Amino acid sequence: MRLWCLDPLAHEQAMNTSPLSNQFGPRLQKLDREIQDSLSEVRRHIQELEQAEQQADKTRFADLLKQSLEQ
Repeated sequence: MRLWCLDPLAHEQAMNTSPLSNQFGPRLQKLDREIQDSLSEVRRHIQELEQAEQQADKTRFADLLKQSLEQ
């Protein structure tokens, strides 16, 4: 019986030292970076939309949205 399966840290260490980790590790790291970059962009767009919403009382929302997308 392997007790390391019950310990997430031990399991992670075992996975990092497996032969497949060398093959898939770089690909997973690249995917992780791409996901993080995309999430950052989505967060930035959400913030821009929130700012546009706050200014919507002064100007038409469609115009503000167009301006923010052109930036």
